[in-house]
Amino acid sequence: MTRHEIDYRGNIALGESVTAETFIDRGPSGARFDRRVDFRKTDGKVIVSARTTWAMIDLASQRLCRVPAEVAAPFAPDGGWQV
Repeated sequence: MTRHEIDYRGNIALGESVTAETFIDRGPSGARFDRRVDFRKTDGKVIVSARTTWAMIDLASQRLCRVPAEVAAPFAPDGGWQV
């Protein structure tokens, strides 16, 4: 992980429920890719949104390496990412 940012946009009360959705909204850029997590109240309002930037590291060299297409493909939406 190279960066993590969280935006707090609301609160919930004791006993209220939230749902979480995690997704990758765009393809990798070289060695890096972003993963998002949104937490929503029952009315659909996003109360917490987090973005984490991950980086691919080659185990042998311990250096950054490009994210291979076969690693990124399972996370792409139908039809792939628009670049």
